[in-house]
This record gives sequence, structure tokens and C-alpha cells, in this order.
Amino acid sequence: MSLRRKILLIFLPLNILLIAAALIYGAYVGYYMDMGELAFDCFFYENTRLYCPGCGGSRSLVYLLRLDLLNSLKFYPPLIPTLLIIIYLDFSALLSFIKNSEGPLKKFNPNLLIIIPVLILLNFFVRNVLLFSGIDILSL
Repeated sequence: MSLRRKILLIFLPLNILLIAAALIYGAYVGYYMDMGELAFDCFFYENTRLYCPGCGGSRSLVYLLRLDLLNSLKFYPPLIPTLLIIIYLDFSALLSFIKNSEGPLKKFNPNLLIIIPVLILLNFFVRNVLLFSGIDILSL
């Protein structure tokens, strides 16, 4: 069994568990958002008065699960591209596993994974520059 196949056998179930946990967490946060009982206390924001790189991610996930793409993008723009990249990687891995071939996985460009931290840092920078300019996107 090749190393790549062994990694697939570990990576794919972990990724499926991560997606399931995100769905459960999104349902949990959405329920308490609807009840008006959820307070978003961010340690990073309270101590620096800057939004952290993940601020808005929970609310974005809730809106995405409700298929409200505009609000999802408003609260955390990197979420949707990140999910699309991860889903593409998962399907490539699954096809490689099913076909017993590394072909579909070789077609996946690992440079796509670099987009994720770049989007997160860009979001962090732009959101905090806007905050200093008096525009608070998360409270709009």
C-alpha cells in the first residue's frame, strides 16, 4: 500500500468527521442565535480591539447552512472558497480511493491549499483597516 493511499485512509475519515462537527456546531450556534442568547465574546477582540482572523466564522457558517450566501459572505468571506477547495480535495481523494488509482488525486493542485491562509489573512487585514476607518462590517 502506497504512502499516498495510507494518507487517504486517514485523511478522508477525519475530514468527514470535521465536516460533521462543523454542521453540528453550526446548528448549535444557529439555535442560540435565534433565541438571542448567544454572546460572541472573542478573547482576541476584547484585548486588542482588532478582529481576529476567524471573527464572523460561526455566524457565516450558520448563514451558509441556511443557504443565505450574501450574509455568509458578509460575515466571513473566506468560508465558501475554503469549503469549495476542501470539497474538491475530498472528491479527488475519494475518486482515487474508489478507482484504486492516484490519477484523480494527482490532478488536484496542492497550490490551491495556499489560497486558504491567504484569504484568511487578507480578510483579517481588510476587516481591521475598515474597522479603523469607522466601518464595522460585523455589526452592520
